[in-house]
Amino acid sequence: MSLDPQSSATYWFDAFAAACISSDVDAIVVLFLPHGWLRDLLVFTWDTRSLEGRAKIASFLSSTIAGAKLTDFKLESSSHLAPRTSFIPQLHATSVEFGFTFECSRGPARGLVRLLPDTDGAYRALSVLMMLS
Repeated sequence: MSLDPQSSATYWFDAFAAACISSDVDAIVVLFLPHGWLRDLLVFTWDTRSLEGRAKIASFLSSTIAGAKLTDFKLESSSHLAPRTSFIPQLHATSVEFGFTFECSRGPARGLVRLLPDTDGAYRALSVLMMLS
């Protein structure tokens, strides 16, 4: 069976958007690989951060997500940001990559995601970049 990047992206993205809108940190964190990365560029604080691992991501979001007021998540459909697959030779794995838009308390924002299969086969985030537009 071949990988359908649109289905994999939509499934993960719908869960991520719902968790962000409801400020459910636990639901967000399980969508990341154990050593996944969250990169924040002015969405949650007026600082930039790169956080590795579920514990650091949870700690950061616990104190910042409610104030960010994340809403209006939309999966990108433009040709260069629509869900697609990409092979990562260093990891010998095929990823699903895509972009999205959303609103936060500071204004319009964008996101980029790279998903990889976890040990259970579920696609989880290796990296999520969220940036103020």
